[in-house]
Amino acid sequence: MTFRLRLFLAMLLLVAAVTGAALWIAERSMSDAFSHALTARFEERVGRIAKVREVRAEEARGLAAAVARSVRLQAALIEHAEDPTATPGDVVHEIARTALDERKPGGGWTLRLVDTRGRAIDGAEKLGPANAQLAWNPDPAAVAAALKAGMGVQGLLPAIGREGWWEAYFAPVLDAESDAVLGGLLLALSVTDSGDVANANLRTSVVIGGRVVSAGWDAAAAQTFAALAEAKTSRSEVTLGGEPHVAFLHRLGDDDGGVFPPAVEVSAFSLAENQRQRRALRERVLGVGALALVAASLVALLIANSLARPVRELVTVTDSIRRGDFSARATPRSGELGALATAFNTMAGDLALKDRYRNMLDLVSDPHIAEDLIAGGLELGGEERDVSVVFCDIRGFTALSEGMAPTAVIEMLNEHFTPLTRVVYEHGGVVLHFVGDLIIALFGAPRAHEHSERSAAACALGLVAERARLNAAGGRKIEVGVGVATGRVVAGRMGSRDRLNYSVFGARMNLASRLCSQAGPMQVVIDAPTLAGCGPAARATALGALKLKGFTEEIEAYRLEELG
Repeated sequence: MTFRLRLFLAMLLLVAAVTGAALWIAERSMSDAFSHALTARFEERVGRIAKVREVRAEEARGLAAAVARSVRLQAALIEHAEDPTATPGDVVHEIARTALDERKPGGGWTLRLVDTRGRAIDGAEKLGPANAQLAWNPDPAAVAAALKAGMGVQGLLPAIGREGWWEAYFAPVLDAESDAVLGGLLLALSVTDSGDVANANLRTSVVIGGRVVSAGWDAAAAQTFAALAEAKTSRSEVTLGGEPHVAFLHRLGDDDGGVFPPAVEVSAFSLAENQRQRRALRERVLGVGALALVAASLVALLIANSLARPVRELVTVTDSIRRGDFSARATPRSGELGALATAFNTMAGDLALKDRYRNMLDLVSDPHIAEDLIAGGLELGGEERDVSVVFCDIRGFTALSEGMAPTAVIEMLNEHFTPLTRVVYEHGGVVLHFVGDLIIALFGAPRAHEHSERSAAACALGLVAERARLNAAGGRKIEVGVGVATGRVVAGRMGSRDRLNYSVFGARMNLASRLCSQAGPMQVVIDAPTLAGCGPAARATALGALKLKGFTEEIEAYRLEELG
């Protein structure tokens, strides 16, 4: 996956996450606000209904007290108690009607009477408006209990043959002298509807005894409201007219002791507008998110290009440096990438300088020695090592170079040393020094070399063979002599901490030099330890015991013919 694609996906995920979070928070806030608004509205409605009912209850209590004080009504109830077949006469009806009209002229109140056992007294239904139809079939035991308690109770009763209901108040009738309960009277006021049906977002209903008594509802809505009235929860969600609603329930008159049927106020608020607003909000948020995504994509592409271009350039420059082109440089820029490019260019310059130092070190020192020096493997000082030393110089060099310009002599030596150095490396040796026309090679230091004697002998024969090949190829006719000696020497970094060389000292070095002097043109002379290390297949001619300068004892020497 490319950097540009990763950046684009990261921006995409970021914008999607922010858009989703914003949408969730906005919808949650809108839903919470709508829910709080509905709850407050329902509570306000319940409070308003409670105030209206309290006013009606106060009015009913006054009417009930006025009617109950009628001596003639009390006498009629006493007579009915003594003779159940006796019913209140027209005079009692007239007194009750007069009391109602005086208290509330044309107020729409109606009246019912019950005896002490909670049974309705026949003929009392004639009291009240001519069109009043009051459905009140209470449990006699509940009515008797209410009369015994001597307290008035308030409730609702369904109307008969029409929509609407009755706001009802039941109170005992007491004997004026003994305060004994003579019976009870029910005052009821007709109510046509809830007053909120016209609100398009609100549907209300009053359910009394499982019957919907509000006006204006179809059968399906009435059935839904009736089912809600039976629910145990005070809030639920329903569908009315194909639209979702949230319904609130408030129970009315639950403390009447069974005198009145259970009544419930149901308010259903439509969620259609809220859902429309949520859809509109979702569309706006998603639209803004889409625009933000497009903008983020463009920004991501710009950022990716601004970052990828210098990064690709750094990769290209790095690859060039890896291939050895230390002149490659990154384009300077501003900001963090500019600082990176500057640091990279500085590093490239340092690498170029170090490479020049390394190349120079390889030129002035053997590569193996140079690697050990760079790696810190050669400390100041020396160590004893068993090595084989090869000396190879030009025979008749003085006569050969006589009359030549110094530059021509150097050119001749360079042409001579270059192929011979390659021969030393091919046999695993180390070129220790170039001294005049002499090349000194070392086997066994600074790194250990297995079978150094045989490798040194093979190298010596190779030097002679290479020089013969060069002579046959038409170059300058140069003949060399080679000496090889094997033994213990002291090898290490010699000099000061500021200026040093890798050097080898010991008698074997001197011996190799003396044997080289004993070798004739295109011959190899070796000592006995070297011959012993070459193996039984080596063929050499013994030169006898030689008296060599610097050595008190005679040295056994051999002219090497081949290794076999």
